[in-house]
Amino acid sequence: MARARNIKPSFFTNDDLSNVSAFGRLLFIGLWTIADREGRLEDRPKKIKAEVLPYDECDCNELLSDLEKHGFLIRYEHGNVKYIQILTFTKHQNPHIKEADSTIPEPCLSSANTVQSTTLTGTSHADSLLPITDSLLPIKTSRINALDDGFNEFWLAYPKKVGKDKAQIAWHKKKPKIDLVLKALHWQKTSDSWQQGYIPNPTTYINEGRWKDEPPAERYAF
Repeated sequence: MARARNIKPSFFTNDDLSNVSAFGRLLFIGLWTIADREGRLEDRPKKIKAEVLPYDECDCNELLSDLEKHGFLIRYEHGNVKYIQILTFTKHQNPHIKEADSTIPEPCLSSANTVQSTTLTGTSHADSLLPITDSLLPIKTSRINALDDGFNEFWLAYPKKVGKDKAQIAWHKKKPKIDLVLKALHWQKTSDSWQQGYIPNPTTYINEGRWKDEPPAERYAF
């Protein structure tokens, strides 16, 4: 199901995208609308073309490969199923709070090449005025820094994407156990307050140890 997404004016003058064809740039925008809240979708070129470029004569598979070549996405397999991960998607997009969680497994970075060995999420809020948000290419960083202590898994699961740098610092200080945090998020996402949009910023959530909150016994059971 297609979804409404954000596009910034700077997209049209982005130097990195100048190396991609016009159809490729249009396809890139279209991918945002059919990807889930983590920027993932099934890698099915014929289906993607039918949804995004139905009236144009072009090779969608070649366009996807070109976008991957220039570092805008990853094409990968999991359980013999092919998927696409749009890099830096969560840096530029703010999915609706009620949009369903991703059911697509994230790519394994341990076998990724140089272009793919990056963080899958950005460092700034999608509406940030910082210059770095104009870059559509992923920021090169250490896998250990991004994935080693569970922060990346928390960030992908947390429904509010704001202040990643501060949240990561708080996470390193608190050192929470990711399994306990994910268990708490499972019921917190369905709580009345969160459903109504009263979701604490990630840094506040971590600093206050909100994963230690007890779920209402009458509504949640594990």
